[in-house]
Order: sequence, then C-alpha cells, then structure tokens
Amino acid sequence: MKKTIKVLGVIAVIAVLSFSMIACDNGTTRRQQPTEPTHTHEWGEWTATSAATETEDGVETSTCALDSSHKRTRFSGEYATGTAGLAFEAIGSPATAYSVSAGTATIGAVHIPAMHRPDADSPYLPVTSIGSYAFQYCTDLTTVTFAPNSTLETIGSYAFLYCQSLTSIAIPAGVTSIGSVVFRSCTDLTSITIPASVTSIGIAAFLSCTNLTTVTFARNSTLETIGNVAFQYCESLTSITIPASVTSLGTASNSGTDWGVFADCENLTTVTFARNSRLEIIGRGTFASCESLTNITIPASVTYIGDMALLNCSSLTNIAIPTGVTYIGAGAFGYGPSPTSVTIPAGATVGAWAFGGWTASQTINVQGKANHAATIAAGWDTGWLDDCNAVINYGQ
Repeated sequence: MKKTIKVLGVIAVIAVLSFSMIACDNGTTRRQQPTEPTHTHEWGEWTATSAATETEDGVETSTCALDSSHKRTRFSGEYATGTAGLAFEAIGSPATAYSVSAGTATIGAVHIPAMHRPDADSPYLPVTSIGSYAFQYCTDLTTVTFAPNSTLETIGSYAFLYCQSLTSIAIPAGVTSIGSVVFRSCTDLTSITIPASVTSIGIAAFLSCTNLTTVTFARNSTLETIGNVAFQYCESLTSITIPASVTSLGTASNSGTDWGVFADCENLTTVTFARNSRLEIIGRGTFASCESLTNITIPASVTYIGDMALLNCSSLTNIAIPTGVTYIGAGAFGYGPSPTSVTIPAGATVGAWAFGGWTASQTINVQGKANHAATIAAGWDTGWLDDCNAVINYGQ
C-alpha cells in the first residue's frame, strides 16, 4: 500500500512539472506559472528595423500584440549595397545584370554585393561579373568578400592584376570562368579555392603569385582547361592535385608565345592527377624547370606531350609514357630527368633533342621501329637523338 502511494505521488509531481512547462507556438519552451494562459500570436504590421548596410541586407520586424517579447523578422526588400564608391556598369540593353569595378571606393577590404540598383525607383538586378581591369593596381586591397547569395559568374581579365596586398578572396560558387592575368603578381595571396563551377582558368591567371602555397579545387570540379603560364613562378607551391575533368594543361601548340602552366615552380615536388583523369594535352613547357619535382604519373588518357614539357626537371627519376601518346615534343624530357629507362610507344612521333642530356647509364626502348632509319621514315625529327648518349633498344 505504501509503495502504491509513493508511485502515485511521483506521478503527481511529474504532472505538475509538465503543466509548468509551456510550449509557445514560436518553437521555444519556457517555464510559466500554471495560471498563465497560452495565446495565438496576433502579429502587428511589418516595420523596417535595420536598413541595408554595405554588407548586410535590410531587415523588418513584426511584433506580437499580446506579448511584445515575441517578434519575427524577414528581409525588407533592400539588399546590401556593397562597399561605398564601387562602380556598376549595366550589362545588356535593356539591362539584365551588372558588372562591378573599383570606382572611387576606398580600397582595403571590399565587399561585392549580390544585387544592385542605381536608385530607389529602379529594380534590383544581379551582379554577375567583375569587369576586366576592375581592381588592377589597387595595391592597398587586402580582402574581397561576397554576399552569401552572390550569383557572380565571371571574373574578367586583369581584374586584380598587381594587387600585391591581397591576402584573401573567396570566389563564389557559380563562377564559371577566371579570366587571363586575373591575379598576376598578387604576391601576398597564400591560398585559393577554385569552385566546382569553374570550367576554365585563363592565361597567366596566377602568374608570379610567389607566396601561393595552396591551390584547392572544390569537390566535383568541372574545370576543363588551365591556360599557359597560369601558375608560372608560383615559387611557394609544393604540391597540387589536378581534377579529373581537366583535359588540357596549356595548348597543343608549340608557338614561341606558349609556355608552361607550372613552369619555374621551383619548389613543386608532387603533381597528382585525380582518379579517372581525362587529361589529353600537356602543353609546351608545362613543368619546365620544376627542379624539385619528384612525383608525377602521366595519366593514361594523355596523347600529347609538348615541347620542353618536363625540361630541366632535375629531381625526376621515374617517367612512364602512356601507350596512347602520339606526340613527344622537342626537348620534352631533356636536360634533367634521370629515369633508368623509358619506353616510347609505337604510335608516337618524337621531336628534336627530346632526350637531350641523357647518359649512357639510361635506356630508351623504342616500340614498333626496327632501327633509327625507321623512326625518321615515320616522321620523327632527324635530331631526336641530338645530345643523347642513352642506350637505344629498337623494336622493344
């Protein structure tokens, strides 16, 4: 009997506690006196409580008539303005979007808005482009931020050229192209993340970013091409992973104006190609004078290895040429690489001094050719063995 009374007492206590915890219909739970009634909100009119600032959208608030401590907020319809003094240029006629540039902004930390309107009577339109030359030579520019709802699509050529104090920029997801010479000589930039949406990186985009140590490509990258000299002279870069979607490093051209994507990255030790790489072209001088490069496995999909592609890579001791390669350019493996042996596939043609500087301790196996005369008959450069003292095994 005593046990039954004790159990009933516990149940009574629980019931009292339950009634004392009242759930308000705004989703919060609070302790009230049992006599305090609950209510259904009677919301008042929306009133502006925070005007839009350079970095924050405007906010308006509605207050419950029965309990002024209960409020709700929403976007007021006014978007963040971006840093004062920025210039906006309409795109299209009639305008459908805006491009942004430095204008008269006091440069330091810059915020790029998602939307813009020239006056209160005009409609908001998205800011989809940073114009060519937009912030070039803004040597005091330190950081660039974007509105969370940014719909930026392109960063024009030379946009941040010689912004030597730039330390941080978070490129918005949705950007599809990074133009030529965009970040050239941004010497204080130490890291960059390339969004998955970017399909092309232009010529010299990060040329001479001497303190750039980390280049990260977002997961599920759709990047296809990286332009000539895009990362040349990035002396602090030690490793990089190329997304599987990339088909070309540089171009399949041996013009004197074409040069290596990663040429002269003197501390680059490891280049990794993502699994299922679709890379086809390793352009002229792509890794030329990467004197610390020790690890690189050329993807099976590669068909073109341009002139001087791995010239002066003096730390490289292992080279495997994929069987599908059809062109090996002049000096491609010259003066530096020191593998014990290499095999040239039967379908390849070879340029002059492709193996220049190789010694008698190294071996070149030539598939599908019976002798030197057969290589010349197949279209190989007559000087493909210039300055090469390696042992040549034909028909291997």
